[in-house]
Order: sequence, then C-alpha cells, then structure tokens
Amino acid sequence: MGRRTTKKQVLDLTTAAKRAELPERKAPYSRPLGKGVALLLYVGVSRPVWKSRTPKDGDKVIGPAALHETTDLPPMPSVGDTGQTFEQARTVALARLNDENMTREDKAAAKTFGEIWSAYTKWAEADGKTDQAMTLIHSYGLQIAPLFHLPAVTTSEEVLQDWCNGLIGTKGTRGRMRTPASVGKVVSALKAACNHSGVKGPWQDLKKPKTAKHGNRIGAAKERIVFAAEEMTAYSVAAGSAEPAFGVLCEGLKLTGARPGELTKATVSDVRTNQATGTTELLIRFGKTAAKTGDRVVHLSPAGQRFFRELVQGRTRNEALFLSHKGESWTGDAYQYLVKRAAEGIGKPGATLYAFRHGYISAAIYNGVPLTSIARNCGTSVTMIEDTYSHAIGSLEQAAFAGLDAALDAGPKLTVVK
Repeated sequence: MGRRTTKKQVLDLTTAAKRAELPERKAPYSRPLGKGVALLLYVGVSRPVWKSRTPKDGDKVIGPAALHETTDLPPMPSVGDTGQTFEQARTVALARLNDENMTREDKAAAKTFGEIWSAYTKWAEADGKTDQAMTLIHSYGLQIAPLFHLPAVTTSEEVLQDWCNGLIGTKGTRGRMRTPASVGKVVSALKAACNHSGVKGPWQDLKKPKTAKHGNRIGAAKERIVFAAEEMTAYSVAAGSAEPAFGVLCEGLKLTGARPGELTKATVSDVRTNQATGTTELLIRFGKTAAKTGDRVVHLSPAGQRFFRELVQGRTRNEALFLSHKGESWTGDAYQYLVKRAAEGIGKPGATLYAFRHGYISAAIYNGVPLTSIARNCGTSVTMIEDTYSHAIGSLEQAAFAGLDAALDAGPKLTVVK
C-alpha cells in the first residue's frame, strides 16, 4: 500500500465567532491568499489585529479585527472602532500586493479620496493637531465620505460639483443646516488632503459655493431653483426662440436629468438601442476615464426615446451629440448669456441649467419612480436624493399615507365594545 497523505486544513478566520475561539499566542495565525500573500491575525491580551504579509514589504499592520461580522460595510478599511472583517482585511492585503508591482504614476492614479483622506487624518494626528482640530477633521471626513470610493485623479469636476452642491441645505451631525460657507470649508479640507498626497486631478478645479458680500449668503437658493414640469418646457421654448441649438440642449437636459457637462461631452454614438428590449438609451461616459469612474446608462421615457432617435438620425457616430449654433461642442462660456436670458424670460432669474436636473429628479419622485432607479439614472446616491429632495419625498409620503387610510377603512366595520 502507498503512503497515506492528508490535505492540510486551511485555517478559518472568516467569522468573528471562529476568530474568538483561537487561543492567545505570540506567533500570528496565518491564512495564505496566494501569490506569496498571507493574511495574519495576531491574538494577544488586547484586541485581535490583522496584518498582511507580502513578498517585498513583509508584515504590515492593517488594523483591528471586527468583533462582530457586518455585511453592509464596504470592502475597505472601516472608520471608527468597528474594525475590519475578514473580507475587508483580505482586500487590503491583496491591494498591497498590487501596490508593490505598480509604478509611481499608477499608484497616484489608483488612489481614492478615501485613501487620501485616511492618510491625511493619520498625518494630522502624528503632527500633533489639537483635539478640537481633529474633531473638526473627522467631521469633514463624514461629509467627504460619499466620495471615498472614487479615484481622485479621474473623477470629473461635474461629479465633484454635484457632491458639493448637494451638501448645501442638508443637516449636519448637530442638526444645523449646512450653508455655502460651511460647505466651502469642507471643500478646502478635501483640497488640502489631495495637495498633501501630491495627487493632481479635476478636483483642483472644484469651486467653493459662493457667498454674497455684506454677509448675505447666496448659493443655496441659487443652486436649489427647481423647475416644475411646465417651467422646464417654458424654459426650453424660450431658449429655442433665442437660439434653436440651445433649445435642443435644454430639451435634452429636461428629458434625462443629466448634468450639463455630461450632455455637452456626449457623442452621437452614445445614443444606442438596447438589443434585449428594443428601447433607445443614452450612455453617459467620462471620456478616457470611463474605466476608472464607470459608465452609466440613462433609461429614457417614450418622449425621450423619440427625441434622441430624431437627434441622431443621419449623423456620424463621432460627432458631438449637442452642437452649438456655430456647429461646435457647447461650452459654458458659449451658453452663459443664453441661460440668463431664458431664465429671466420665464420669471426665474438666477436659474442655472442645473434647475433641469433638480426638476427632473423632483418630477420622477412625484410620479413614483423608485429612488434607486432615479439614483442610477442620474449618477448619484439614494442618500443624496433623500437629503436634497426631502420636500418632494415628504409630500409623496403624506399622499401615500392619506391613501392608506382609505384602503384600511374598506370592508365591514367592527364595533368597539367598551
């Protein structure tokens, strides 16, 4: 008979319950991840700690291990005392292997705002910042958190500006309303962290919300002008009367809820037919950075499908989807004076093209479109929609509960016996 062999059992570190069963010891518990990488768990007197082991860098601390498994945390280092789950620690360990094989330029391009902010926070603590200063920095981090998964080098200015504008008017941790001035401080903190990391990108062009002279704040009201459906149509008509090509751009904004910069960068090839459903869709791209930030598909209403089919008919694929009266791609400078004229023409002075986006999202909410679908279509988050468009959601909830009364009141009535 041949020699009997047994397969070596792989140590299970995947759950907090399994990790809690491991006795204390000086040597780490090791879980191989392949390619010379291992995830280490140190179990001592204090809380268990994750480390990674890679061929070049050796052992490096990841952070404390989670005492309870949570499935809703993203695969990145947690903020606070929750600690890292096995999957989060594994992601960090494998990322460090990739980091060893990357060039300096590749490393800069791969940095997310979350990594940049984490490094900035650690530097501030090591630099001896006061407790009050660190509290403020952590507060800014909570407001920057929606950007943590995005790469700093390639995230477009439009996405960043949308995040910035979305903060205005929302409530902070103490229940105070965020003003343009307070949001400006958050923007400054984000830029300081990016400058500290040495990473360049569109974030450098991110503008703070403006405040008026003599202390009268503006910005929140200006950015929050919301067109009703009839006002969007009236604006498009007024814009088209002044300059037909500008009216076409406004109609596109009305039917998609896209950011102005997204439509002005679109090409004819971005209008496509879904082979499974036969419907017309619009692909929103960020040019060469699509692989980093991701594309999204805008699902169109029947009117939107007709509009875009007519818009691309007989045109070349690489041509700009929306052309100015000069036959060129639209720029902010090219339509700035037209925006002002059309807004004043319908009695909405100060309205920007962003009012179409606000109007589209509000109309979608009022018409019962699920928030997840709206967020996916508009390239934003459900949280951002809930914070920014609470007026529409609140009205819809009131109507829904009013209808619930009628539904619950149907059928035979019971007599209450006292």
